Amino acid sequence: MNTSVSSTQNAQFDLFVTGGSGLVGQALMPRLGQERFLTVSLGCHMPSHPGQNKLGLNWVTCDLSKPLSLPLTARVVVHVAAEKRDTSLMQAVNVEGTKRLLAWAAGSGVRRFVYLSSVGTYGAGQRAGVVQAGQAQVPRNPYERSKKAAEDLVRDACERSGIQWIILQPSNVVGVNPRSGNPLLGLIRAVKSGRFAYVTTAASFVNYVAVEDVVESLVRAALASMSNRTFIINTPAPLKDFIEFIAGELHVPPPRRRLPRLLAAGMGVTFSGFASFVHRPMPFSIEKFRELDNRTLYEGGGIQDALNFSYPVGWRQMLHKLTNTYNRMGLL
Repeated sequence: MNTSVSSTQNAQFDLFVTGGSGLVGQALMPRLGQERFLTVSLGCHMPSHPGQNKLGLNWVTCDLSKPLSLPLTARVVVHVAAEKRDTSLMQAVNVEGTKRLLAWAAGSGVRRFVYLSSVGTYGAGQRAGVVQAGQAQVPRNPYERSKKAAEDLVRDACERSGIQWIILQPSNVVGVNPRSGNPLLGLIRAVKSGRFAYVTTAASFVNYVAVEDVVESLVRAALASMSNRTFIINTPAPLKDFIEFIAGELHVPPPRRRLPRLLAAGMGVTFSGFASFVHRPMPFSIEKFRELDNRTLYEGGGIQDALNFSYPVGWRQMLHKLTNTYNRMGLL
C-alpha cells in the first residue's frame, strides 16, 4: 500500500529502508516483502512494484537533504539511499542525511543499522592488488569522500547509542531497470562485433556484483546476529574469463587481439579529449582503458565466512541474464 508520512503516523515496522526508488532499492523491497517483513521505504520517488499491496510494502516520500521528520518506529534500518551524480548534493544527502537518519534511529528504538557504502571509499588505483575490507581508506573524489564520512558517522553514532551496525561495500553493481541504463552493453557489443582487444598481457581483473547479490547481502546483514563488521560485496573475475564467457553466450569466437599498452593508453586519452570537445561519447576512453588494464581485486569473500552467505547469482549468471535481456530488447 502506498502511504504518505502522515498515514504511517506512530506505525511500528520491522524494517525501514531508504533509497527504495533506486536500482538496489527497487530490487530489495519486493525481496523483503517475500520474507513477510512489515517494511516501510523512504525515497524521493514512489515506485510501483507488482503485487506490493500483497507484500505489505509501505512508502514514504522524503528528501534526506532536508530536515527529517518520521513519526514511525522500526527495529532495523537499511540505509541504501545515496547521491552519486550531483557533487553539489553529496555532502547534504550522503553525509548530513546519514547523520539525520542516525539521530532519528537513536531516538526511535532502532536496534540494528545496515549501511550500503562503496568500495570507492578505499580510493584504490588500478594496481592496488587485493583490497580487503577494513584496510586503510583514502577516498579520491567527492562521492568516495562522502561515503567514507558516512561510514565513520555510522560506526561512531551506533556505538555511542548501542545500536548494532553492519557496513556493506559493493563494487560496481549491475542490474537492468528503467533507471539503470544498459550496463556493460558496450563491452558485450564489442565482443560480438570482434572489436574487443586486450591491452596488456598481465593478469587483469573486473569487479562487478549483480544487484540480486547485493540485495541478498542486505537481507542477510539485516537478519544476522553478528554485528559491528564491514564487508566488501563483490564477485571478481579475471578479465580473460569474463570476456570468454561473454563470447560463449553470444556464440562468437573468443577475442584474441591485443593492442600495445602504450598505444591503447594514447588512444584512450585522444578519444576522451575529442569526446569533451564535441560533447559526445566515443567508443573508447581513458576510463575504458583503465578498466581493461585493472590489476585491483576487491575481496568479497569475508561475508561468506562470517555470515554463512553465498552469492546467489555471481558474475556468470549475471552475464547470462544481461545478454539474454539485451537480445530480447533487440540491442545486440
